[in-house]
Amino acid sequence: MQQEAKKLWGVVLGLICFGVASLCPGTVFAGMARDFLDVPDGSLYPAYYFASSQTRSSVDATQINTITNTFRLTGTFGIDGKCSGWNVLVPYETMNLSNNVGTTANNSGMGDPTFIWDINLFGGPSLSVEEFAKFVPQTYASLHVSVVAPLGSYDKNNLLNPGSNCWSVTPLVNYSYTPDEGKSWLELYVKPTFFSDNNNYRSGTLSQDPELGFEFHASNDITKWLWLALDLFYEGGGETAVNGVWQNNSANTLSAGCTANFRPWHDGKFLLQYKDTVSAPQNAAQTRTLTVYISQLFY
Repeated sequence: MQQEAKKLWGVVLGLICFGVASLCPGTVFAGMARDFLDVPDGSLYPAYYFASSQTRSSVDATQINTITNTFRLTGTFGIDGKCSGWNVLVPYETMNLSNNVGTTANNSGMGDPTFIWDINLFGGPSLSVEEFAKFVPQTYASLHVSVVAPLGSYDKNNLLNPGSNCWSVTPLVNYSYTPDEGKSWLELYVKPTFFSDNNNYRSGTLSQDPELGFEFHASNDITKWLWLALDLFYEGGGETAVNGVWQNNSANTLSAGCTANFRPWHDGKFLLQYKDTVSAPQNAAQTRTLTVYISQLFY
């Protein structure tokens, strides 16, 4: 029994030391190219994400598989002539863990919902449906403030949890440059994330330093109905502490991916994205994710 307990605790320490995202997840998804393009005022934009991810750690060859189904609703409105909006994302996750010493764990349930407020800074004006039909896309920047609320399923006695039991706030700024009226885009996203403490962690209190993320997306229209993108993601910081003892697990991770976006019908969107870790600190966890995204714009 003591030997099994030591193995189990070893996995817990491994999860902490290698920064597996299930400990205190922040935002639900990595960003995508053309995430923040202008749409008419008064629009509703329901969407569904299916994401399958695999997180691998060299600690006892630990592997976590996660299936996430997320429903998203976006609404738009104008503020002082600028395009603005709100978003609500509600995820449901199924997770399982295994390793080469026989430890297993699984869990499923509602994840933490995310609430987002968007406002254009320049280049994305507030538009009526008639104005939008004539609008020529231009270089723009916008601010997006995400709040992840600790309302998801959480059990401190389980190694895996869909919920984080901590708040997180992410102000994201994007700069999206088009040299050819929207046929191609070069986009940079900058997003620090700030975390509250998880005061009901397995062995006390889990704290996390702020994390800083950067994304770069280069996309180009192939046809009227298809565009392709190359994606780069960097995450740094975010070291965790358990009961005030820092775990020396700051992120320094570079990931790359590619995206294909299809327009199968009018104002519909079907998107595929693949993302994988290409550089990380020694023994750090690495994650690959395949995401399917379907949405429909109503205005």
